[in-house]
Amino acid sequence: MPRVLLGLLFFPRGGSAQVARALARELPAHGWDVSLLTGSLGEGGPSDAHRFYAGLHPHVVD
Repeated sequence: MPRVLLGLLFFPRGGSAQVARALARELPAHGWDVSLLTGSLGEGGPSDAHRFYAGLHPHVVD
């Protein structure tokens, strides 16, 4: 199974984060194992990586 790591060095809110979220949701249906590494600016709101990437099990770093 091919693997991909999506890494974002900013809090999830902009266009790149939207694309990464869409890819992380779609790639497994095509045989890819996806890991998502992202920054977060705390709980709640659009800067909360766990909320923004809900269901994708992101690896969140500060």
